Amino acid sequence: MSQLVTRCPHCSTSFHVNEQQLRAARGAVRCGSCLQVFRADENIVFAEGDPDANRDLEALLEDDDFLIHDDIDLEDDEPAAATAPSAANRPDTTAGTDDEPLIGEAFGDSQWQDVAASESEEFDDPEDDSPALKPDWDDDPWADEIPEPRQKREPVFSADWDDDAPADEFSEQLENIQGHASKAPAGEKEPPPTSPERELLISAIEPVPLEVAWRPQRNRHLPGWLWTLLALLLAVALAAQVAYFRFDSLSKQQPWRDLYAKACPLLDCKLPPLEDLQAIHTSNLIVRSHPQLAGALVVDAVLLNTAPYAQPFPSLLLSFSDLKNQPVASRLFAPRDYLQGELAGRRQMPSGSPVHIAIEIVDPGSAAVNYELHIAH
Repeated sequence: MSQLVTRCPHCSTSFHVNEQQLRAARGAVRCGSCLQVFRADENIVFAEGDPDANRDLEALLEDDDFLIHDDIDLEDDEPAAATAPSAANRPDTTAGTDDEPLIGEAFGDSQWQDVAASESEEFDDPEDDSPALKPDWDDDPWADEIPEPRQKREPVFSADWDDDAPADEFSEQLENIQGHASKAPAGEKEPPPTSPERELLISAIEPVPLEVAWRPQRNRHLPGWLWTLLALLLAVALAAQVAYFRFDSLSKQQPWRDLYAKACPLLDCKLPPLEDLQAIHTSNLIVRSHPQLAGALVVDAVLLNTAPYAQPFPSLLLSFSDLKNQPVASRLFAPRDYLQGELAGRRQMPSGSPVHIAIEIVDPGSAAVNYELHIAH
């Protein structure tokens, strides 16, 4: 039965496997080192019967890649006593380190052959229960409980040292190594020694103080009370301009007339008389013949001041027109012309009190059939 070598992809440990073990669980085996299950048929390294594979095996063994059973306890707990090498096989300690082989006779081909022979005997037995090769016989190897790994025992290696080698040789080599390490490289130069005067001069150097002229930043923002004062001044200035340019109209209206009345004595101004002709209305206009004079007419009317204040009596305009509304005659009457009796000499027309007036005029003729009385503006 041919022997194959497979390698664990998890820990890179190599061990032998045969075809029967590969067919047992469809190629799945459990590594005896890391206890990981992997496909052995997919990680075959080489076959034992191939000459090129044998050379690869020898190279693998020379690279210190031990097989899995090297780390497993054998039945014999006591390691075999190492045989003392002959004097001819002892390594020459006086030879240069460049000519010494990395592996001496203690790890020669004879011992590797013995190990290979013992491995083949172990794996030839199908009933071998060695933990180095433990295939999973079940179809589902992952369902098994993973056993606790046994504590590995490190292999014991023994080597015979030359007791006759002088200890002075090692001490001399140690001194040479320390001497070479203490010497400075040839390319590097030691720094020149500094004089105490130079060190004193350098330590006396102090940084020049930086003069910084600090000036408090002026607050260019005006305080809130100043803004309030400026707003009031602007409001007063605006009101004064409006009062000046609209003096004629505002002085006749309340409550501005009272404010003007208080300011005029200080500003040397005179209030105009209150007059709102739009607030005076005429009513009950009657034109009749004079009872005592022939060819004369008497005009009766009522005047009413609807303004909240008294104002001067207005002038009245009486006009006559014909049937075609063409003017025939007209006359303007001043207050002294129509104020008679108790109203004679009065200048102010009371507010809300009707005033009855009577005007005597000459008859304008038979063509004057229409008449009107207006407040003259």
